[in-house]
Amino acid sequence: MYSCKQATLLKNESFHRPLSLMERLGLRFHFLICAGCEQMSRQLEFIHKASTRLLDETKSSEQPTLSADARERIRTALKENQQDSELS
Repeated sequence: MYSCKQATLLKNESFHRPLSLMERLGLRFHFLICAGCEQMSRQLEFIHKASTRLLDETKSSEQPTLSADARERIRTALKENQQDSELS
């Protein structure tokens, strides 16, 4: 049987590699008798799914860009600000 620390580490490893049958059974048995680790496991699953989804959405979405007109307006405003500060 796994300790809580071993169960936590093994659950983390399960996101990076497939666990053996004995490892999966050991984790399930541990979760049956340890409510805290079972809750931790659910939280890790949630965090893993959410971060994976966020990463996928970030990769697939286009990064917003400024139009040429907007870039020119900003450039002009910065130059005017710089000139005003040099005169002061």
